[in-house]
Amino acid sequence: MELNLNRNRLALDPATRALVDYLKANANRLNLDKALIYHEFPIFRDAEGELVTSRLFLVSPTHGVVVFGTSNATRVAEHDLGNVERELDEVFNSIFSRLLRNKALRKGKREIVCPAEAAIFAPFLDGQPITDEVSESELIRSDDELDLYLQDISVSPLDATTFTELVATVEGAKGLVRPQKRESDEANPNSKGAQVGRLEAEISSFDRKQKTAYMSEVTGAQRIRGLAGSGKTVILAMKAALTHLRFPDATILYTFYTKSLYQHVKRLITRFYRQFNDVDPDWGKVRVLHAWGGSNYAGVYSDACKAFGQRTLTFSDATRQRPGDEFGFICAELLASKSVHPLYDYAFIDEGQDFPASFLQLCRALTQGSIDMTSEVMSN
Repeated sequence: MELNLNRNRLALDPATRALVDYLKANANRLNLDKALIYHEFPIFRDAEGELVTSRLFLVSPTHGVVVFGTSNATRVAEHDLGNVERELDEVFNSIFSRLLRNKALRKGKREIVCPAEAAIFAPFLDGQPITDEVSESELIRSDDELDLYLQDISVSPLDATTFTELVATVEGAKGLVRPQKRESDEANPNSKGAQVGRLEAEISSFDRKQKTAYMSEVTGAQRIRGLAGSGKTVILAMKAALTHLRFPDATILYTFYTKSLYQHVKRLITRFYRQFNDVDPDWGKVRVLHAWGGSNYAGVYSDACKAFGQRTLTFSDATRQRPGDEFGFICAELLASKSVHPLYDYAFIDEGQDFPASFLQLCRALTQGSIDMTSEVMSN
């Protein structure tokens, strides 16, 4: 079983923690070895613009998708269940509608290829009877009831291709730029074309470490390290998209060293953002900027100079002063002006290994919240 958890927040939610602990401890007996569990993920914006997120979400080849609401209530009279049920309905509808849009998962106009269920887990609730006025959803109060529930919804396992597609849709990996579908001999699953197709499908999804990197909220300075080509830009773009989804009023900076990355990064952020919302990102809030910029195009350095009333130094100016360390020099000069103050709530720095320390310090000074950076690890 693969667990994708926000452990700090899970510690504050006894009912959800109890559900996770039981499923993990009994994964083999409950036929959940190949299942994935998500805590407070995926997240969506509903039609009114409100943030919607699951308490706990189970994806299993033998159980399909199960959205769990959880309640820490001890008495039915506390009426916590009504709020949990409304939240559960919003989450379930958001998830189901996105699964239904994927033609590879669609079985009919209103049906997908696997079961889709929703239930409330309330392990501390007293034994009073539950009426429809209190809760219309399946209510699970004990581990025994949870066992029976999972047995009732169990089905024949999904094939590996369908399950991979299901997981990719849930995780937002459908936003990855994929190669064109190959023509292969579908009757021969061992053909080279079929094998390459399966390999490409596996590559066009997130591995466990990548998921850990982008699902966690940005809570301070973080660094994503990996070999060249290991997907650092993809993860940073997904993280920027999810941060914008969670905090739509926050001003987010995404910057990079290579100018040619500009359109690629904007496309990635757009594709990932639209996996969880039906509109494009607000580019007034998400600023994708080259590190230097210039008189004719925006950049982190040039925009900061304009904002703080400082002269924007050119490459020629910097070469005369500090040949070989031009960018480091101009960033240090701007910091020395003592005029720099925060312009952004979050900063995402791609290709961090290519920047001088003074630029990283400038980004820190420009950011009042959290900052993420990618850097490459040299292979042996």
